[in-house]
Amino acid sequence: MAERRYTFGIRKKMVVGICSVAAVTYATSALFIFYLSDLIGEILGMNPVTFLIAAFVLGILWCGILGANNLKKTIIRFTV
Repeated sequence: MAERRYTFGIRKKMVVGICSVAAVTYATSALFIFYLSDLIGEILGMNPVTFLIAAFVLGILWCGILGANNLKKTIIRFTV
């Protein structure tokens, strides 16, 4: 019997990449917001609302950077 190989198309690779970036971003943001906010807030002298906004902004920037990097690698892989 011949083995059947499954390959991912560009659409599925992009979906998997974006979902993995989002999972890492949300998990890291949750870690900082729920567990480290008091400790880091005291060290930096930030109130909780400012820390929350900073965590969200950094999460958005991080997701954009990783998403752009993942998209670039996928495009390069399919055009070369």
